[in-house]
Amino acid sequence: MQIGQYNQIQKCLDEIDNPNDKNHHISHIYGLFSSNQISVYCTPELFEASKNSLIYSGDVSTSWSMGLKVNRCAKLKDGNFVCTWAVTLSLQKLTN
Repeated sequence: MQIGQYNQIQKCLDEIDNPNDKNHHISHIYGLFSSNQISVYCTPELFEASKNSLIYSGDVSTSWSMGLKVNRCAKLKDGNFVCTWAVTLSLQKLTN
């Protein structure tokens, strides 16, 4: 895992990430959740970069992806972040 120029986890070896590109792909932060390779105590730089990657991914995505985002936010220990995406997921379900 590498931290890119925008303090995010890079999606690939080449630095091609752009925080304005709301690509909803978040598999590159697997180390945060479902795995446990990234933590606030052992890898604080990767922990912060994971949070930035999640923010840069945007709010809109499929319901299964939103579920992953909620779980990853919980691993970030940010209750407000969890609530925001849990509400977004709930609203998506109500409108579909």
